Amino acid sequence: MCFGAIVGSAGLAAAGRQEARVDTVRSTIVRHEDNRRPSIPPTPRTGTSQTIAVTVPNIAVLRLDHRGRIVAAATNTGRAPLPGDLVYVVAADGSYRPTDVDLTGRPWTGDFSRSMRFQRQRMSAHHD
Repeated sequence: MCFGAIVGSAGLAAAGRQEARVDTVRSTIVRHEDNRRPSIPPTPRTGTSQTIAVTVPNIAVLRLDHRGRIVAAATNTGRAPLPGDLVYVVAADGSYRPTDVDLTGRPWTGDFSRSMRFQRQRMSAHHD
């Protein structure tokens, strides 16, 4: 038997944005035995609630070409990458790896308002 929690994707996405209130995330404890489908217990009518705290770090993901130059970027913050973000790169072979690339002063282009949507970047000899 295993226990888990189901969190709505909209609530999880909202929790990932810095301005989102965590108390808007709803979760339900489920019970699952063997291969049967999970059963969701009825909502308690006592009016009690629980609060959980979720911390989602600011993440930037960079796509690199075969020469190691940044060709696209995506974030989970609704804004362009900034120093202090956790940065991962997607290499030309599709592998992900953390990196400590300096994001200071880099001229980013594109609309970063949608979470994890890659924005094409111009290659610059100064930064790449």
